[in-house]
Amino acid sequence: MDNLLVPLKSLLPQYGWCRCMQEIEELSVGGSIRFKGGVKFRRISIGGALRIDGDGEGEELVVSGSANVLGTLRVKKLKVSGSMSIGKNLICGEGEIAGSISVDGNVECNSIDVSGSFKTSKIRSKSIEVSGSLKVDEAIANNIRIGRRSKVRGTLVGTNVVIGRDAEVEDIIGDDVRIEKGASVRSVEAINVVIERRAEVSEVKYVNKADISNEAEVERIIKIESLSRELPK
Repeated sequence: MDNLLVPLKSLLPQYGWCRCMQEIEELSVGGSIRFKGGVKFRRISIGGALRIDGDGEGEELVVSGSANVLGTLRVKKLKVSGSMSIGKNLICGEGEIAGSISVDGNVECNSIDVSGSFKTSKIRSKSIEVSGSLKVDEAIANNIRIGRRSKVRGTLVGTNVVIGRDAEVEDIIGDDVRIEKGASVRSVEAINVVIERRAEVSEVKYVNKADISNEAEVERIIKIESLSRELPK
C-alpha cells in the first residue's frame, strides 16, 4: 500500500462536476459532490453526499454521510459511520465500518472491524472482527473474531476463529475454532474445536480434537483425516 499516494497537484472546487481524473490534497464535503471519472486524494471527509463515477485512490476516506464509488476504491484507511456502496472492489489497509457498506466485488484489507453492517462477495484480510452483521460468500483471514450477538451469513475460513456468545454463524473452516456459549453455528470443520455450553451446532468435523461441553447441542460429529481446503498462512 506504500505506493498508493500519487503526487498532489490541485485542489477541487467544493461542489459540482469534475470531468477528468482529479488529484486533490484534502476535501471536506457537507453538501454534495460528484466526480465524473476517477479521483486521487490524500484525505476526503464526507458529511453530505459523494459520488465518484470511476475509481478512487488515496490515503484516508471518512464517510459520515453517504458515498458511492462506481469503480474500485484503494485507500489506506476507510472509516464509514454513514452509508457507502462500491461498484467494484475495495482494497484497503484498515477498514472501520460502524455504518453500512456494500461492495459488489471483492475486498482485500489488512484489517477489518465491522460494528455496523457489511455486504460483499469475498473478503481476504489478515484480521476480521465483527460486532455487527456480515453477509459474504466467503471471508478468509488469519484471525477472525465474531462478537457477542453478531450475525454472519456465509463461510468463515481462518487460522484462529472465535465465535462469541449468542452469535449466529453459518459455516466455519479453521485450524483452532472456539464457539462460545449460546452461539449458533450450522457447520464447523476444524483441526481443533472447542464448543462451550448452550452452543448449538448442526455438524462438527474435526481432525485432532473436539472438546464439546455436555451442555452443548451438537447434532452430528465426524472425525476426518484433513480439512477440505488450505487455510491462510
